[in-house]
Amino acid sequence: MGGGPPAHYVRSVVGWLIGWKRTDELAFLNEVSSVPLQQTLRHLQAGFVAFWDKRSRYPRFKFKRKSRASAEYTRSAFRWRYGRLTLAKMNSPLNIVWSRPLPEGAEPSTVTVSRDVAGRWFVSILVEDPAVKPLPPVAVEGGWTRASPVCSPCRVRCLG
Repeated sequence: MGGGPPAHYVRSVVGWLIGWKRTDELAFLNEVSSVPLQQTLRHLQAGFVAFWDKRSRYPRFKFKRKSRASAEYTRSAFRWRYGRLTLAKMNSPLNIVWSRPLPEGAEPSTVTVSRDVAGRWFVSILVEDPAVKPLPPVAVEGGWTRASPVCSPCRVRCLG
């Protein structure tokens, strides 16, 4: 992590949003939850950090007519009770037509609400399924030419 942004830049990003909300031309930002706005700034900041560290290209900005409008809500910005989803600054739960049920006992961690160019709304819910157990970690040695030893009973053939 060489280049990276200066520390004062990272701290000031959150302050930008507060300043923008106080201006007359951007006062409408007060009507929505601040969490999706903060998430957008965090994604932008992550893009610039990757650029400064030379891990990616310069971030490209979305065009209004070519991209899907979306808002990402973290756990503090929505309520999940009895299978009903209520977003921050909303009085009643969303009327969702489910494409499939959530896993039994799963709790949502992130909700993304998006609208496509036809005006249809979609909700994507990220959950960690408690029934799925993670696999044990496996170490692979990349310097071998014939076979890669792994820390498990199986062996992996070299593709090179």
